[in-house]
Amino acid sequence: MRPEQVDYRFALALALREAGDYGGAITEFRRVIRQQPGNASAHTELAALYLSVGDHSAAVAEYREAIRLKPQDPALHENLGLVLRKTGVLPEAIRELQRAVELAKDNADYHRNLGEAYQSAGDIPGFIQEYREEVRLRPGDPDAHLHLANAYQAASDWENSLSEYRVALEMRPNSPEMHYTYAMALKAAGREQDAMRELNRAVQLRADYPEALVALGDMLAAEKNYELAVPTYRDALRLRPDDPTLHSRLAGALRENGDLGGAAKESQEAARLDPSFAGYQRDVGNALYNKGDYKGAVEAYRASLARLNDPQTQQNLGLALEQLADWQNASQAFREALKVRPNWSEAHLNLSITLSQMNDLPGAAAEAQAALEITPNLPDAHYTLGSAWMRMDKLDEAVKEFEEALRGKPDYAEARLALADALRHLGHLEEAIGDYRDYLRLRPQDAVAHVNLANCLLRTRNFDAAIQEYEQGIEGQPNEPITHYNLAVALEATGQKARARQEYETYLQLSPAAPDAGEVRKHLRDLPASKN
Repeated sequence: MRPEQVDYRFALALALREAGDYGGAITEFRRVIRQQPGNASAHTELAALYLSVGDHSAAVAEYREAIRLKPQDPALHENLGLVLRKTGVLPEAIRELQRAVELAKDNADYHRNLGEAYQSAGDIPGFIQEYREEVRLRPGDPDAHLHLANAYQAASDWENSLSEYRVALEMRPNSPEMHYTYAMALKAAGREQDAMRELNRAVQLRADYPEALVALGDMLAAEKNYELAVPTYRDALRLRPDDPTLHSRLAGALRENGDLGGAAKESQEAARLDPSFAGYQRDVGNALYNKGDYKGAVEAYRASLARLNDPQTQQNLGLALEQLADWQNASQAFREALKVRPNWSEAHLNLSITLSQMNDLPGAAAEAQAALEITPNLPDAHYTLGSAWMRMDKLDEAVKEFEEALRGKPDYAEARLALADALRHLGHLEEAIGDYRDYLRLRPQDAVAHVNLANCLLRTRNFDAAIQEYEQGIEGQPNEPITHYNLAVALEATGQKARARQEYETYLQLSPAAPDAGEVRKHLRDLPASKN
């Protein structure tokens, strides 16, 4: 083939490439190379065509041949390095990109590409150095400063990173994307307030910037500023109405803001948009549970579990079933959670509570003990175990568990009351009195506790204190006959016979057929008549 014919084939190959006929162009370049194997340009053009059709191995081979023919051409080393990097052959890619930089030290693009290769390889010092070179060569290019800022950020060098971001921002002060990028760096550096300022600026410059709105909503929610997070998420949703993750975020903010109905609606919308994602169905269940719709919550949890057997969802199902007093199915849900996650103290504890409701006290005790084996200092588990022991008349064991619960949580009102009750049943009245008083400091309106404290005081002959407690108990429960009777006894013991008579009479009015009614009426004859 004469030289002019080779030139014709070369030109034809280029024309075919421009026309999109890559196969024809490849054929023509091969013909050129068969006639002129030393034609570096043909090898280079053929390598680019192989890249276009996705044949990376052939492209690498052609670039290597071109480099063999023109070893001092930095562009060839650059192109080979980029292909090798794309195919994951990083060590060789870096060597070729380094060679390109050696041959053209003042080419900013070469430094940037070498920096990206170092970044892919995890060589942080290497890519910081190359991006510094890019900035040196292009000091007025904001993108170069952004590259360097990202490199410093990867090294957690926040001072230098933020400094480079600021330089880039000064060059593009009206770029919402630049403010957004700077905001994300500030957030990563722990400067949340500055980040929020930049996000607000990004939104001011571009109202239809969903990424900035979502990030701003997330930061407001993280600060528990749900009042502002809600409208921010709504603004983002107007731009991305079909984004289930946004509906889910809004649901969370609405829930925290007290709008349980709105939270349920948004969770349901997220589940509708992506019915395959079990997490959204679980969120619907959580929203309905918080709203008090336990039947709806059960349905949503079961729909979620049909897609993914998640132990947390099983536990949530159990809790919803507990609210419906469906103890049998609740216990089964907790057991299913424990099959997947056997060392979960919370699930053992919830199963213990459910078994207690089913009157399976040995089972309840065993599950509470299992919870404590996993988490020894779990106050709720000690309390639940103590309650099981108490119902099984194992009062000494119950006292120990209630004391353990209070050791971990001194203001645990239920445990304090249970301890007082257990001590009272054991006859440890002075100790019980102290615990009843401690409990009533936490729950001063509990009429039954006032009465039980009064009973202890009566039995220890502290009549004046007993009278005060009975009176407070009667304020909360005025129609309890025995309380009036015991108050009468205490009043009579302190010589207040007229008032005692009134309480005996009230007792008889409330319980005229009481077994001791005759004796009380007989006793009334010895007491002075009450004054009207």
